[in-house]
Amino acid sequence: MKKGVGKALESALKDKEYQRGTLKKRSVKTFSNKNRRQIYTALTTCPCISMTDLSAILDINVNTILWHLGKLKDSGFVTERDVGSRSVHLPEGLIAPEDVRLFVLLNRQMGGELLSALLENPGSAQGTLAEDIGIAHQTVSNVMKEMETLGVVTIVTEGNHVRYYPTTFFAEKAEDFYPKSKRFSEFLIKKLRDEEGEEPSILKKGLDRMILEIGPSNSRYTLEVGINPFITVF
Repeated sequence: MKKGVGKALESALKDKEYQRGTLKKRSVKTFSNKNRRQIYTALTTCPCISMTDLSAILDINVNTILWHLGKLKDSGFVTERDVGSRSVHLPEGLIAPEDVRLFVLLNRQMGGELLSALLENPGSAQGTLAEDIGIAHQTVSNVMKEMETLGVVTIVTEGNHVRYYPTTFFAEKAEDFYPKSKRFSEFLIKKLRDEEGEEPSILKKGLDRMILEIGPSNSRYTLEVGINPFITVF
């Protein structure tokens, strides 16, 4: 038998064994790649972000981001959602469907920056926020109106002036999220254990994030994970 034919036959037999489940495929370690760990960390701390924004934040080429997101989705760690004309990515099991729109808003049109400024200076006027952040008055108005519909801010009109006040929305959501944070942590640790074949070590865990050590004993690596997006998004 010719050498090339022999290799082809061997490959075909292995394919049949894979189909029957008698030969195990080489296990793939999702987080053995540094870029992939960085992408997942960013998605857990700043969820519902677009691929181009991820590229800008991490300074990683868009095509590289796209490839790694595909791997993370294939392995069940990340999911994708369409919100209007935007396609955003988020960690599997972390964000409730009803909260996706909020996190999309915070990650575009200076939404997060506006809300952070407002939390520091409650009652800020539209003009003040626009000047401090360097954006148009209309952008402030549009974003704040959407935040009002989500219950995040209260808009007060005083004559010709418009002022904005933060509600207790995020404080309440952050506190209410703790049980889900625990479930997400357990989900992730189990998924990593199933993939890696051994229990991840928890090096540090706080209210908003945890640091895991995973991988084989001769090649361990750390993974930082946001576990309460209502805190880490700021």
